[in-house]
Amino acid sequence: VELENYDDLCQRLKTANAVIQFIYSTGTSDRQTTAVVIATVKDRNLPIESNWYSDAIWSNPEKSSSTDKNLLIKALNYSVSKINQKDIDGLNANRKKLGFKTYPASTSTNKK
Repeated sequence: VELENYDDLCQRLKTANAVIQFIYSTGTSDRQTTAVVIATVKDRNLPIESNWYSDAIWSNPEKSSSTDKNLLIKALNYSVSKINQKDIDGLNANRKKLGFKTYPASTSTNKK
């Protein structure tokens, strides 16, 4: 899975003074290898994050460390590729509730 719109996402995060926070896990059972990723947009400097998140679960019947790594990369790319304007808006809503500055979410007119 290739990460689409990488440059647009980077610019959107930079403009919103935000970063992506990842929670992830990989594991192997007697049946398969699985990778799980949850990606959340959060403020670059403050412990404030969006109410929205993007998740991905990838699995493969092959059980090896290389499969583990490949699945994790696919899950990371997939979860990041689903981040959009809604995630930035959720971060700004939480900033506003807590009395912190909100940032322009995007310099482009391409809203998803």
